[in-house]
Amino acid sequence: MKKATWRKIKYPVLIAGIHLFIFTVRLLPRRLELARFKLRGRIAYWLVKKEREKCKSHLRYAYGKNKSEQEIKKMTQKVFENLALNFCDMAYTFHYRTKEQFLKIWEVKGEEHLKAAYEQGRGVLVSTCHVGNWEFAAIAPPILGYETSAVSAPLKNKRINDLIVGSREARGMKNISRGKGRAMPLILEALKKGECMVIMIDQDIVAKGCFLDFYGKPAFTSIGAARIAMEADVPVVTMVTRRLANHKFCVEFFPAIEMERSGHEKSDWITNTKRIHSPIEALVKQYPEQWVWFHERWKRQMATIDPRLVVVPEQ
Repeated sequence: MKKATWRKIKYPVLIAGIHLFIFTVRLLPRRLELARFKLRGRIAYWLVKKEREKCKSHLRYAYGKNKSEQEIKKMTQKVFENLALNFCDMAYTFHYRTKEQFLKIWEVKGEEHLKAAYEQGRGVLVSTCHVGNWEFAAIAPPILGYETSAVSAPLKNKRINDLIVGSREARGMKNISRGKGRAMPLILEALKKGECMVIMIDQDIVAKGCFLDFYGKPAFTSIGAARIAMEADVPVVTMVTRRLANHKFCVEFFPAIEMERSGHEKSDWITNTKRIHSPIEALVKQYPEQWVWFHERWKRQMATIDPRLVVVPEQ
């Protein structure tokens, strides 16, 4: 009874605390808040040992002898700082709803690529990653005026999940929750309507996939994006929302990728997954300090994964 009562009290208090935090962040000019959060990121680097060492370990694995231990340390510090700066901007822009508001801190580049693909009327799969402020990635297309849905994994805490999803939906994004086979019909339906569908493909998730090189090392990669693009017959546009030196963000779109079709379905899934994944890997390599190196990108290998999930080329 005590635990149940505590849960009933805890979560409303937690949500109230989040709203208070968001309110207080907006009391000072953004540049001052960013400076404060950058310092908090540096403090977190020293306090959160487990995540710090995990981040360093992954960077060492990726870069090997190409980076010294001092360089790895500096990159890890930057990763922590960038995460703290992202929290600041998410809170600072929580009340933003319009394109005019976001363009105060966004620069948009390459929108012609998204527009050209969108105007075909077939729908567009927008492939993105956890570089820069990825929360902006989910809302960038609808803020720019494109009908958009996005796929996300629901958080365990329903109240926090509802808060985040509600914020996205207030900016025009329609949320589709991943899991238990519920997402695919909704994804295909949205694309059939000609919408943009935002999906992230830079993490190891429990789904059918293949092993692709990431920093020259095999990383299990979901084939979901390629399967969707092929089944819906839509182009794929890569997008990133990276932080600039002046703390604005560059919301950048890249030329559309059309899916290849050889007639061998599984081989095509792998080929097209490589084509979608390649520009994502390039973005991580170009802006490594803005990626989430806490994520265990190489955790599952062939010896430890359920073989039923691994797609292999047809002979």
